[in-house]
Amino acid sequence: MSDTPELDPEAPKSPAEQARRWQVELEAAKKAQEKWQTAGHDIVRRYLDDRSKVASVSSDTRWNVFTSNVDTLKCMLYGKPPRVQVGRRFADADDDEARVASEMLERILNTDIETGDGFAQALMHALEDRLLPGIGFARVRYECEMEDVAEVPAMMGPDGMEMAPVVPATQRKCSEEVEVDYVHWDDVLWSPARTWEEVRWVAFRAFMTREALKERFPDSPNVPLAAVTGKEGAGAKEDPRDRAEVWEIWCEEDKRVYWYVEGYGNALDEKDDPLELEGFFPCPRPMVARSTTTNFAPRADYVLAEDLYKEIDLVSTRITTLERAIRVVGVYDKSSAELKGMLDPRNRDNQMLPVDNWAMFAEKGGVKGAVDWLPLEQIANALMALRDYRAELMDALFQMTGMSDIMRGQATSSGVTATEQGIKARFGSVRVQAMQDEFARFASEIQQLKAEVMAKHYDAQTYITQSNIMRTQDAALAQAAVALLKDDASMWRIEV
Repeated sequence: MSDTPELDPEAPKSPAEQARRWQVELEAAKKAQEKWQTAGHDIVRRYLDDRSKVASVSSDTRWNVFTSNVDTLKCMLYGKPPRVQVGRRFADADDDEARVASEMLERILNTDIETGDGFAQALMHALEDRLLPGIGFARVRYECEMEDVAEVPAMMGPDGMEMAPVVPATQRKCSEEVEVDYVHWDDVLWSPARTWEEVRWVAFRAFMTREALKERFPDSPNVPLAAVTGKEGAGAKEDPRDRAEVWEIWCEEDKRVYWYVEGYGNALDEKDDPLELEGFFPCPRPMVARSTTTNFAPRADYVLAEDLYKEIDLVSTRITTLERAIRVVGVYDKSSAELKGMLDPRNRDNQMLPVDNWAMFAEKGGVKGAVDWLPLEQIANALMALRDYRAELMDALFQMTGMSDIMRGQATSSGVTATEQGIKARFGSVRVQAMQDEFARFASEIQQLKAEVMAKHYDAQTYITQSNIMRTQDAALAQAAVALLKDDASMWRIEV
C-alpha cells in the first residue's frame, strides 16, 4: 500500500489551494472564450464605425447597413419595459390565498420596475449585447441593511422579582430589496461546456478601488491592481484610476461562492450559497446567438454576413472613387492658349474669346481639333454597373439576415396588394418572432429569480409593507398569503 494519504474531495481547501484552483479554471475559460470575445470587440467597433484600430484609409466608404439593421431590431424587440403578471397557476376559484399572494407579488415586482431597480436598463443593454457580440447577461442581487437594536434591561417588579428577562442587543433588518444588474459580456466567464445545463461555475468580474477592497476584504491588503495607465513594475506608482479585477465565482459543484483576483496567492473570501436558489446561479440562462450542443458559446449575427457587409463597403468605395473622378477635364493645343479660358470661372456667360492666327486654327478643325475631353461615358457605365451590383448585394444581405423591405419600412411598389404585403411581413418576421420569444423568456426568468430571492429572504412585514395589501379588502388574508409565498410549494399554486 502507498504511504501517501488519499485526499478527501469533500474536505475544505485552504485559501491558497482555492487560488490555485481558480487560476487554472479562469485561464481555461479565457482560452475557450478568447475567439468570440475578440470578434465581439471588432463587431462593436464596426457598429460604431470606429476605424481607429482598423487598417483602412480615410478614402474608404462604408455603408453602415449593419448599424441600421441592429437599430431596427432593437426597436422591434424592445419598445418599453415589460410588466410582470403573477397569477394562480390553475386559476382555482376557491384558492383565495394564492390570489392574494399573486397580487402582492405582482404589486412589488411592478413597483420595482416603475421606480427604477435597474431591470429596464439591464434588458436594454443585454439586448444590445445579444445583437452585437451575440450574448446578453443580467443577474439579481439581494441587498439588506441592518440596524442595531439596543439591549432591553430586565423588567423588575415592585417586590424585586424579575418579571421579564433581559433582551440582549441584536440586529434587525431596516430595509431589503432585490436589484437587477446588467453584466457586460466581457465581464463574465463560465466553465467550458456543451450546454448551459452543463456549466459548472459562472464568474462575474467587478472592478474595485483600493478603498473598496479594504472595506470588503480587510484580511487581503496586498491585492494587485490592474494598471490603467499601462505603467507596471517596481518603480510604477499606484494611479487613482487603477482597479482590482475581482472575480465573483458561483460554483454549483460545491454550492459556494468564491472571490478571487488573478495572480494573487489566496482566495479573498468564500461563502456558502447566499441566495439558496433552486438553480443556484444568480442569473438566468443568457440570450445566446447560435449556440450549439457542441459548445456553449455565441456566434454573432454579424459573423455570418460579414463577407457581404465588407463587399458592400468595397463596392461603395469604388463608386465613391469614380464619382470623384467625374469632372470636366481635357487637353488642348498649347499653341491655342486662348482655349484655356473657356472654362475659367472668372469668364461670364455669352463671351467671345479672341484667337490669334484664325486661319491656322480653323485649318486644324477649330475647337474640336484643338481640344480633347476626358471620356466620361466609360466612367458613367462603370458607375451604373457598380450600383446595380451593390443593389444585388443588398438584396442578398436582406435575404440572409431576414431584414426584408417591409420590415425596414421602405415603400413598396404601387402594384403590390395589401394581402401580398401582409404575407411578406409574416414571412419576414419568422426570425424576429423567435428572437422576441427568447427576449421574453430572458426577461421573465429574471423576474422569476427575483421572486424566488424574495421568497427565500424577505421578512413577512416587507411583503406587507411593499405591497400595501393592508389597504385592500384582502387584508385579512395577508399573513396566509405571505406564508404561501415563502413556502417552497408555492410554485405549484403561483405562476410568475
